[in-house]
Amino acid sequence: MKSRGNILKDAVETRNAIKIKYNGGSEPGKVIDIIPKKILNREQIICLDAFSKIEKIFFIDKIEIEGMAPVETKINSKKTEILLNAEKTGETLRIKWYKNDSKMGTIYNVKDIHIYGTKVIGEADNRKLRAHDLKANRTQTFNVADIKIPEDWEPEDDIPFDKSMLPKGNIIELDSFIDKRDGKKYKTFKFSYADEDTLKVKTDIWMAENLAYNAKGSRCYNDNPDNEEKYGRLYNWETAKNSCPAGWRLPSEEDWNRLIKYAVTLEANGILEIKHYEYAGLQLKSKEGWSDFFGKPIGNGADAVGFNALPGGMASVRNPNVLYVLDSKDCENLNGCGYWWISEKSKSTKKEIIDPEEEIVKNDERNMPCCYMDYLKDKIIISYFRKSHLLSVRCIKIEDKI
Repeated sequence: MKSRGNILKDAVETRNAIKIKYNGGSEPGKVIDIIPKKILNREQIICLDAFSKIEKIFFIDKIEIEGMAPVETKINSKKTEILLNAEKTGETLRIKWYKNDSKMGTIYNVKDIHIYGTKVIGEADNRKLRAHDLKANRTQTFNVADIKIPEDWEPEDDIPFDKSMLPKGNIIELDSFIDKRDGKKYKTFKFSYADEDTLKVKTDIWMAENLAYNAKGSRCYNDNPDNEEKYGRLYNWETAKNSCPAGWRLPSEEDWNRLIKYAVTLEANGILEIKHYEYAGLQLKSKEGWSDFFGKPIGNGADAVGFNALPGGMASVRNPNVLYVLDSKDCENLNGCGYWWISEKSKSTKKEIIDPEEEIVKNDERNMPCCYMDYLKDKIIISYFRKSHLLSVRCIKIEDKI
């Protein structure tokens, strides 16, 4: 008989639904149908709740599988066979989607197909199809029940633009450059995206390491040169604005949003497409180096795009009138948390991709935003600190003007 770990591992690879009894959470002993997505570590696994269609993190030692009845599924239609085959091979399909009970239907050419959810006997087919819409050049979600695939259709015969112009979604280009000020070499990565306003393909180039330029107003964690070598230096906000090399700048919240959107919608390093921005941090964190405050390794990520976010900690000023003053140390959270300055406060009134923290200090002129990750959560949040605090810096290349 297979062990619990092997059953979960097999289900991750096949995306098969399994029935479990979960002895944790708010309803211990509850029977759930899940689709395992990714084993995070020896203790945790990401699964899709087949009923609510919400991805959740489960503790493996609280999962009971032995003796549970298998999930009953019914996958015998020609349509399902075509979809599953396209999911496996990566081929492009031409489909007609009867959205919102439309009698005419809309034609789509789609690729990078991913089906999730379960088809339970006696119930309507409530599975979803996530795929890249080639015409609109974006990811779309379709209801499998509302899709038809006429047998005489051939894919790609009505795509209105050159497919070669599409961003290579699963390919991250890695490179490097040398900061002429001190001769330090930095790794970089770049990715392409479709500008929603101009529909043109653009490219963002980011540092893949924290800035380590010795500027006035910066320091290394605990003044230890070994920390500078690994984590870069920490900067107050005013210094951070002016410390990037020539041709580079401090990223805005909009820049971070594009990076996060790209990271959570691609498929890289064996990570299946993650539909919720709750796992943005998982995609950007380094594969090792994260731990709790007792040194236990936990919270490592997938480094899916090459960002390699390391938990470089922070430094604060010792002043009782300054927000977030640390009790006894002026440097804290190394290996457990990472903080990266943002160039300015967002002027947008709409909900951003990065979930904003509920901070009453946001409108205080003495505070500025940063992107924050920690070992406990796989999401990214925006937090606000006094400009005098010292945080890590990543730089983004200034776009060439044409």
